[in-house]
Amino acid sequence: MHEKLSRRDLLKATVGATVAASVLSTGTRHIAKAFAQSASSGTYYWVAHVGPGDPYWAVVQRGVQAAGKALGVKAVFEGPSGYSPPKQADMVNAAISAKAAGIVTTSADPAVIRGPLQRAAQAGIPTIFSDTPPPKDFAATFANGNPIAFVGVDVRIAAARASAKLVPLLQKGADVVVVNHEPGNRVLEIKTSGYIEGITSLDPKVDKLVIGEETTKAVEIMRAYLQKNPNTKAIFTLGALGTHAAVKLLDEMKASNDKIRVVGSDIDDVTLDAIKRGRVVSAIDLQQLGFGFLPIALLYLYNNYALDPNDHIGAGGTVDAKNVDFITKLAKQGFR
Repeated sequence: MHEKLSRRDLLKATVGATVAASVLSTGTRHIAKAFAQSASSGTYYWVAHVGPGDPYWAVVQRGVQAAGKALGVKAVFEGPSGYSPPKQADMVNAAISAKAAGIVTTSADPAVIRGPLQRAAQAGIPTIFSDTPPPKDFAATFANGNPIAFVGVDVRIAAARASAKLVPLLQKGADVVVVNHEPGNRVLEIKTSGYIEGITSLDPKVDKLVIGEETTKAVEIMRAYLQKNPNTKAIFTLGALGTHAAVKLLDEMKASNDKIRVVGSDIDDVTLDAIKRGRVVSAIDLQQLGFGFLPIALLYLYNNYALDPNDHIGAGGTVDAKNVDFITKLAKQGFR
């Protein structure tokens, strides 16, 4: 007689089968060193360069929590209150001291995170990069292959797809500006290059503006910029914080939707509402719930079944007037 499986057992089996199918290639796989002796009962840490106070990272946190619940393990999401790779590094070091079963983190500043990840490798703790891809030569500095994988999106492609929505709306040579709320974040520079790539056919005049993480100050910085550059035809934001500021400013100015176009990044209620009323043309949907869930599942399989994961790099999606209602439903459920 077969033993009846619990709901948690079924969830583990389902997640295990799904992820295993995605990580195993058709060729002969290198079987990674398993850490099952100490890792099966330990805590998995997901450490970002920004905490869950940012709407984007709040969704990642929900993905981490969902993975922990599905797999029956303790999974913790952490990050500093504001963008701070040094504080992120401190949190990774703390996770190492706590003998983490595995660590997921970002490479917003590779030079800062390199040391902690080397210590994790020396301690036998497997690590995965998510959200922010590492430089191509980064893994070569680790003798045992840590970090073992990257889970995320090619933000250059995602940004290019979103900005391409402006091509039929702007004239050639249009003045545009990319506003940056986290200067120094390498992935935002990649996203910026993607935005520019998507509108290359317009031969635009591109400017860059640092606005910081505080909405009120960001609004005033952007207001001053537009006063000095009245011919600006489009604003590209690199995250929800920048979108909030751009939308607030243009609403205060009572600017028509076709006077200054906005392309945003990341999904939240403000961005979705702005798309519905035409204030924002499109926004990058990085589908970051998976960034929280999948790395924890991969580490779980690595620790318990010696399954060595491949990188998982998607292209993300774009939200515009055509699909905003559906994405809004997902957002209300906490999936965006």
